[in-house]
Parts: sequence; C-alpha cells; structure tokens
Amino acid sequence: MNTARIALRNLQRQKRRTFLLAGAIAFGVSIVTLVNAFSAGAVRILKENFADMIGGHVFVSLQHRVGDKTVSIIEDEAPLIEALHRLGVRDEQITRTVDMQQAQLIYGSKSEVQGIIGVNWKEERALADKLGLPTNVYERLAGGEEGIILSRKSAGKLKVGVGDPLLARGETVTGQANVGDVRVVYVSADNSDTSSFFSFASTSFVNRLLNFPDKKAYSTLRVRLAALDMADAFALKLEAELKASYRLAPKNLGQPGMESNVFKMGEGSGDFQGIRAQVSTINQFLSQISQLSTGLQIASFFMLSILLVITMIGIANTFRMIMYERVREIGTMRAVGMLRRQVRRLFLLEALFLALVGVGMGVAFGYLVSLALSLVNFGTEGFFSLFLQNGHLSFLVRLLDVSVIVVLVSVFTLLAAQGPARKAARLHPVDALRTSY
Repeated sequence: MNTARIALRNLQRQKRRTFLLAGAIAFGVSIVTLVNAFSAGAVRILKENFADMIGGHVFVSLQHRVGDKTVSIIEDEAPLIEALHRLGVRDEQITRTVDMQQAQLIYGSKSEVQGIIGVNWKEERALADKLGLPTNVYERLAGGEEGIILSRKSAGKLKVGVGDPLLARGETVTGQANVGDVRVVYVSADNSDTSSFFSFASTSFVNRLLNFPDKKAYSTLRVRLAALDMADAFALKLEAELKASYRLAPKNLGQPGMESNVFKMGEGSGDFQGIRAQVSTINQFLSQISQLSTGLQIASFFMLSILLVITMIGIANTFRMIMYERVREIGTMRAVGMLRRQVRRLFLLEALFLALVGVGMGVAFGYLVSLALSLVNFGTEGFFSLFLQNGHLSFLVRLLDVSVIVVLVSVFTLLAAQGPARKAARLHPVDALRTSY
C-alpha cells in the first residue's frame, strides 16, 4: 500500500483541522524566519556600509617596532602590491589611507573626539559619491586642496559649517602631541554610508598631523573585493603570499583598518624585530555585531522550540482523537494486509506532511512580511541608518536557517505523533472492527 498517498488523502479529509494545526506551526515559523532574515540582512548591510565608509573589505598594514611601541606605516609598498596582483586584484580595487584612530577636533569652546581617515581623493571617487560630494568639491580635493569632511551630527556638535576652520589635535607616530589647522569643505548627511565615528580628510593633512617621515608613506592598504563573503578566504590567501616577504602579526591586534598611529603596548603586542605584516578583514572589525546576530538567531530558535512544545500538546491530542475516529478504518486496513509498521508509518507521515505544510506557510508568510517591511523608507539619519540600505531594511532568508527550521519542526511534530501512532499500530484487527466509537 502507498502509505504516503493515504497520509496525504487523510490530511485533505479534515481541511479545517489541518489548516488550524499547520497554522499554529506556521505562526512560530514565520516569527523565527522574520527575525533571522532581519538579523542576517542587517549585519550584511552594516558590513557593506562600513566597507564603503572605510574603503575596503581587507586591510593590510606593516608594523615597525620603535622602542617598546609598535607603529603601523607603509613606506615601501612594492611587495604588497605584487602579492595583490598575483591574487588577481586590480589597481582600482586598492586604496591607500593614512588613518588616525583618535583625534580631537576643536572649534572655539566645542570639541569632538573621533577618528580621521586620510584619503587620496584621486583614488576614492566611489567614496566621494557615497558621501555625496558635489563635483566641484571633489575636483578641488582631488586637485590637492586640503580639507575635512564631517558628518552632519559632528558638525552640529561643533557648531561649524562649510568654510569654518578647525583645530585638530592628535599624536604623531612617535607619540608626541601635534596640532594642525584644517578647513571644513563639506558636511555629509548622517546616512547609512557614514556616521559620526569618522571624518575624512586629505592624506597630506593627516600625514602631516602624524608627522610621517615620508610624505608618500601611509598606514593602511585597503582592498575592495567583488563580494563581502570573499573577505576571510582572500585574507588567508594574502597571508600565504606575504609569508615570503614578512613575518605575520598575531591575529586581532587592535581594530582592522584603523591601526595607524596606535601603539600596541603590553599584552598582545609581542616582541619582534624589523617589519611584520598584519592582514585583517571587515568581519574582524565588526565581530561583535556578528556575535550579536548569532545570539539573536539562537534566541529565536529557542523561542521556536518553546512554541513547538506548546503546539506539540495540541498535535498529540489531535492525533489521539484521529486514532479513535479511524479505529474501524485501521481495523479494515489491517484485515486486508496492512502491517503494524505501515500503520505507524501512516500516522508519522501525516505528522511529517503537516509539519512541512506548516513550515512552508510560515516561511512564505515571513518572507512576504519581510518584503512589505523592506518597502518602508525609514530615512537615512541616525545610528539605526547604519543597518539600512538607502533607508530601507534588508532581509536575508538563508537556506541554512530554513533547513534548521524544517528539521526542528519535523522532529517536534513526529515526537508529538509518536504516541498515537504506536497505539494505532498495536490495535488488533478484530478488536478494531468491533469498536463502535
């Protein structure tokens, strides 16, 4: 006998009951699908926005030992560029920045502490577009004019506008205090592609503020890849290429891409001579965000498990009632040759099909809700905008998440139907045919 066909027919016999049970499963599944899709999409967009803002997915720096301090500065880039070319990276994918992780911007009695990224604007047309630089401002900066670009929030705190002079205070590569004057050339919107964490200035200005010995030196080589998912694998390949020329720095020293004039002293810096290379990725930079996303997904699956335990009670009671309704039918099938294991399989297949219908309904509903929410424009200002793509939420329904949901729901549903299925299989054909209820 084709038990699978009979199981499907039995589910169709009681459409209302099937719909209610599948709906109970779908409710929990839709919530989990929505939460997981939101967290995965938000983290992906956050990483892409930060990659746009700081100019790459993979970052390379050369660390020099100066006394008891470690200084990041690249003066001879030839071995690095050759290694990147061997890996198929084109020159337009490479940018060079002089980064100051912490500087104090002062205007009158107001001050703001933030990082300054020194940009070679000739290489950073894409960043200029992301920041919304007018063509005339970009051409002036690319032509060599020095200036600083602030976010709207930072400009508001400092009470400055375009054309106002700022005093920037920081430390040189040797740890000495230094100051420099710079004029505000543009105030960018606080959108998903930038934030008040960083400001952008001309390379020459930050180079002078850090007092780099070579005007052509810089602190970080940044590589933009075709896709964010390639970052970790590419970093490993790049490290393998650089081993021939440099000693590699230990992992997770400071923040990737912002290790410019920061002196790594004490724990984790290690003693070394000469020069060592450090390769890091955007994923390391935002590792805490990824951990938060993972925690949110675990919490959502835990919530689904609780909902399924509650639903299991209803499924178990329903299948027990179904068994009593079909006692004579089971007796007839047993009398014409159906085996006990086939009866048991029949009930379990009904439960499995019910679970699959519920998961299908839940995933579909969660996906439709995510599509509807992604059409809403939440604006491009504020910290939350870092998780938005042009003001819109981004949802990412991953096959792995759906697979876990399918397995989890199927296991719980089969466990709920196990008792009634076993009891139905144990019915004696003669006794079942004599039953009047």
